[in-house]
Formats: sequence, C-alpha cells, structure tokens
Amino acid sequence: MLANSLIYGALITLHYALQAYMIVIFITCVLSFIRPNPFGKFYK
Repeated sequence: MLANSLIYGALITLHYALQAYMIVIFITCVLSFIRPNPFGKFYK
C-alpha cells in the first residue's frame, strides 16, 4: 500500500515536472521569436 502510494506520488511529481519543463521550453521559444534583437529587427 505504502509502496503503491509512493510510486503514484512519484509519477504525479514527474508528470508535473515534465509539464512545467515543456511550458518553460514553449515560453522560451515564443520569447525568442518575439524579442527584438539589438538591431531593432525581429527574429524570423
């Protein structure tokens, strides 16, 4: 019982960690497209 709850908790933690990681990667990609470079032009 305890082992099952520990495994379940680990899976939930891994799921949220992976989800947060994907969100961070997505935001980084979006910002890299939106953020102007030092020359004032936009990345393409």
